[in-house]
Amino acid sequence: MVYGIESPRVTEILAGLKKGAPLIIYRDYYISIHSDVLLAKQLAYLADNDIEGILHLGSHDVIGHDEAMAMLTKKLGHEKAVLKYDRIWEQPYYLGLKSERNVLPIDLLFSSEQIIDSIET
Repeated sequence: MVYGIESPRVTEILAGLKKGAPLIIYRDYYISIHSDVLLAKQLAYLADNDIEGILHLGSHDVIGHDEAMAMLTKKLGHEKAVLKYDRIWEQPYYLGLKSERNVLPIDLLFSSEQIIDSIET
């Protein structure tokens, strides 16, 4: 998932939080995330260095949806957001990816926490 202060998902989350609507959190759902600004930096590096191929540009770690949403709501200034926990699958579901290729410099590799912290509010 790509987040940014004006991304459709963050806009939807903020609108719901302002109305006091619960934010649905999925248990046992693990994802890779990214921000629009950090993704743009990675893409610029790839273009400037003529790097081609299939790459994963999300966070270098995988985070639980519940933890990501808790961090995001805190970052957006809604620490006391109403969270509604749900479970879709019987087993943990992983939508997070890890890249086999290491073509980015260390300063362009980001953790989930760094990505959420980078979202400008």
